[in-house]
Amino acid sequence: MPRRLPLIAACALVATGVSAATLEDPLRPPGRSPAAAPAVAPTGGPLVLTSTMVSAGRRVAIINDRPVQLGERIGPWRLVAIEPGQVRLEGAAGSRTLRLKSARVRAPAAR
Repeated sequence: MPRRLPLIAACALVATGVSAATLEDPLRPPGRSPAAAPAVAPTGGPLVLTSTMVSAGRRVAIINDRPVQLGERIGPWRLVAIEPGQVRLEGAAGSRTLRLKSARVRAPAAR
């Protein structure tokens, strides 16, 4: 029976219509739907880095309250590197590094 439990759970999820589309993005601020997120951040104000997440399979930065992945554009800038505590952007004006204001950067958990 214990080996059948994952199969039963998977069938129950399929039967109830649960899909990845109904799961929430843990990086999205509460109350914001995917359609509400701007495609391009405003270019008039400063760019503010509030968080970076670096793992073996994923790198995401939160810039101007929006999750941004490698290669995505933020105004005239393209995100080219995400490291713990900082990101690098490139654009027609050259290269720019944004750093977290907080000095506390946690190391990845040991496996």
